[in-house]
Amino acid sequence: MLRKVLLRDGATVDTVSCPVKALNLVEKNSYDLAMIDIEMDSANGLELLDKMRKSVPNLAAVFITGSPPVFLNNRITELGAAGFLEKPIDLSRLREKLVKIFSGSQV
Repeated sequence: MLRKVLLRDGATVDTVSCPVKALNLVEKNSYDLAMIDIEMDSANGLELLDKMRKSVPNLAAVFITGSPPVFLNNRITELGAAGFLEKPIDLSRLREKLVKIFSGSQV
């Protein structure tokens, strides 16, 4: 669903479910934003962004989560992510977050 919404809004979107594939894509391509699930089967989204940032230090990122990671807010901030969106994703919040990111105001 998220992919369809972003495509409909004019974004170019690549999706992967494997962290290794995500790292490979980030190393080979240019991206404006990574949307990363905090909890994946084979990895932690925070660790994935940390690894991505080694290749692309200024990559904008938003985490997606099923439950608000209040205890992770400091780590999310340390990684320079633009915050998180809760599942199910509210499309108006998503668009609001994207406008803030791409206008240079990631708060």
